[in-house]
Amino acid sequence: MESSVNKKITISELAKLVKVSKPTIYSRAKLLGIKLNGVYSDEEVEALRQPRKKVNSKGNNRKVKPYLDSNFTLKKENSELEAELRREINYLKKQLNVKDKQITEVNKLADQSQKLQAGLQRKLDSQNQELLTLKVRDKTGLWARLFGKKK
Repeated sequence: MESSVNKKITISELAKLVKVSKPTIYSRAKLLGIKLNGVYSDEEVEALRQPRKKVNSKGNNRKVKPYLDSNFTLKKENSELEAELRREINYLKKQLNVKDKQITEVNKLADQSQKLQAGLQRKLDSQNQELLTLKVRDKTGLWARLFGKKK
């Protein structure tokens, strides 16, 4: 067989090469996962050439179609990827819950900090007020304080 890898051929030419109809080419290519882009390897042409195998209705000596094996492999890979994505989603949900708890804790600490700050400010204001009243009351002169003159 001549190599068709480097030569671009149409679906009609491919159907003639494989000796099947165009609809058969489309259905086999879909089942086998072959892209119909005009350039095909020898393995792809050979896979398209293989006829479907009949399944024995009695259930003994069944022969599985080659493309069903690849289909099963794809389904298995899909289910493995799906399971991996589910694990990752669960992991990310757990992380999100942890972050939510951390944010709640930070908000609680910020609230406590604001309350402490407000309490300290009130205490400082009251002490400043006391100092101001003491300064106003204690306006006696230095000599009066030294020699005992009281008002």
